[in-house]
Amino acid sequence: MDGLEVRAYRTSDFPQVKEILELGNLYWALSDNAESFRKQAEERPGSILVATVDQRPVGTQIVVESFLPLMFRLAVHPDYRGKGIGKLLLSAGEAYLKAKVPQASTPK
Repeated sequence: MDGLEVRAYRTSDFPQVKEILELGNLYWALSDNAESFRKQAEERPGSILVATVDQRPVGTQIVVESFLPLMFRLAVHPDYRGKGIGKLLLSAGEAYLKAKVPQASTPK
């Protein structure tokens, strides 16, 4: 897909990321607020991933490496599903975890 990029979350992404999580029934107001996302992005750059098409956020994934390395809350806007965006987010999340937690591996 032309114009597709996966990058680290920016605070200006919050409204679109929130909408994407809500559309996927994955938004949880207690933890998925602008301040908690800002803090996580500041403390662990790259741990919130955003897929963009022509610079518009269309997907997101949150990666946690502090307690148990895992990838969760992967969501793609309904208009962009089935285009491989989720796979790209998974690959980017896996690369992030491998860099941060070398012993983390993906089951084969």
